[in-house]
Amino acid sequence: MVHGYARIGRIDDAFRELGRAFDAMQRNGERYFEAELHRMKGELFVREDRSGHAEAEKCFREAIAIACRQQSKSLELRAAISLSRLLRGQERHAEGAELLREVYDRFPEGFDAPDLLEAATLLRDVTDLPRAAGGGRVDRPKRLAGLATRRRYRPARRS
Repeated sequence: MVHGYARIGRIDDAFRELGRAFDAMQRNGERYFEAELHRMKGELFVREDRSGHAEAEKCFREAIAIACRQQSKSLELRAAISLSRLLRGQERHAEGAELLREVYDRFPEGFDAPDLLEAATLLRDVTDLPRAAGGGRVDRPKRLAGLATRRRYRPARRS
C-alpha cells in the first residue's frame, strides 16, 4: 500500500500506512523488514520535498545500520542505493559512491539481480563523471567493467 500511495502522490497516506507497518512490527516483534521500512520512510521524505532530504538521509543511514546488524546484505544494498541516489542529487557523488561500493563489493555473485545491476549502474555513472567533465581516463573496477554489456536474466517463457 505504501508504494501504491507514493506512486500516485498521496504521500500523507503513504506515511500513515508506513506508520501502521512500524506499529505492527513493534507489536509482533518481527523485525526482518525493519531496515526496509526505514528505507521506505526515507524514500517518502525524498518524494515529499527538498526540506525532507536531511530526514531521508537519516532514514537511509538507519536502514543501512539495521541491515548490517541483521546481516541482511540485500536490504543493506537497497538502502545504500537509495542513499547514494540522494547524495548524488546533492552533488555528493564521491561520498555516495564510496558508501555504495563498500556494500556492493561484498557480493560475490548474483550480478544479474536488479538491485546489483542498479548499484553497478550508479557506480559506473560516478566513475564516468570526471570524463564527462573533461577529466582524464578513469579506470573502472574489474567487476564493473563488463556490466554495461551483460544482459538481464529473463526467465524462459512457457509455451
